[in-house]
Amino acid sequence: MVAPVWVRLFGLPTDFWDPDILEGIGNSIRSFVKIADTTKKGRYTSYARICVYMNLANPIPDTIELEYHEEIWQQSIDYEHIPFRCRRCHTHGHLAKECPLTREEEET
Repeated sequence: MVAPVWVRLFGLPTDFWDPDILEGIGNSIRSFVKIADTTKKGRYTSYARICVYMNLANPIPDTIELEYHEEIWQQSIDYEHIPFRCRRCHTHGHLAKECPLTREEEET
């Protein structure tokens, strides 16, 4: 299922708040849609907010790597309103510790 998802990038260095850079970040997460007006206007400075199209049946990244002043920056990704699902098998309704795949491994 492909859906638009709002992403918050907490602590993103202000050097990356350029619209072209935010679009590139969005495309590295999945498929960029747009930048939130609050980010364009600099209304909130603790995070940048962008929208990306994502296939919610596939794994979603927790972080992405960005180059910042010749160093690799690990940027965490906060997804808004994504339905809860297992990070192991990516199905809805249970946590990774309760995943049937985990139980199968424990039984063998």
